[in-house]
Amino acid sequence: MVEQRTLNHRGAEAVKRADTRWSQVRALPAAPPHQPATLTRAVGEILSFGLWMEREGYRPSTTRCAVEALRSLSRRVDLFDTDAVKAHLGKAKVSDGRKERLSNDLARFYKYKGMPFEKPRYRKVEKLPFVPLESEVEQLVSGMGQKTGTFLQVLRETGMRCGEAWNLKWVDFDSERNTVNVAPEKNSNSPANGGSNSRVNSGPLPSPATGRVQR
Repeated sequence: MVEQRTLNHRGAEAVKRADTRWSQVRALPAAPPHQPATLTRAVGEILSFGLWMEREGYRPSTTRCAVEALRSLSRRVDLFDTDAVKAHLGKAKVSDGRKERLSNDLARFYKYKGMPFEKPRYRKVEKLPFVPLESEVEQLVSGMGQKTGTFLQVLRETGMRCGEAWNLKWVDFDSERNTVNVAPEKNSNSPANGGSNSRVNSGPLPSPATGRVQR
């Protein structure tokens, strides 16, 4: 009899906990109507789209950014409803530059899917870049650690892009002539040179033996 009462008590407690959890679930905001079935389909199509971009020769960074952007967008709107997508972009509180990049990603995605899509007319607003003072740059470089400081020093002395600097190898450095071989990023002209792979003059370069900038 005691054991039966214990089981009944435990059963009542389990039902009470289940009712509490269900009331908490009902209090959550409702998911968008296209979830979860359409969202699951969209994620699969986006991953297939990423593989297609790789086969078409897009750079890994371009493919990764496009896939991440589309996955984020698919959680907010049904990607297979182009009118809803364009309406969402119009109301999104992001810059026109961001909308332009999303529109380009969507245009590629719909091209891959064979779906008609007229890309919205968003244009990035060109602004003058912030140019720090020479003293501020020196303070930034000197305040960083050895690895980051060397990286920033290379950018400062050569004018190359971050991606171009990350792709450098020790064989690209010529410490005797104080030059660096630069491979332009994104199939475009590098700010550090006239366009093709070439040598650019630089200041003191890091030593392969120590990784430190030679001064």
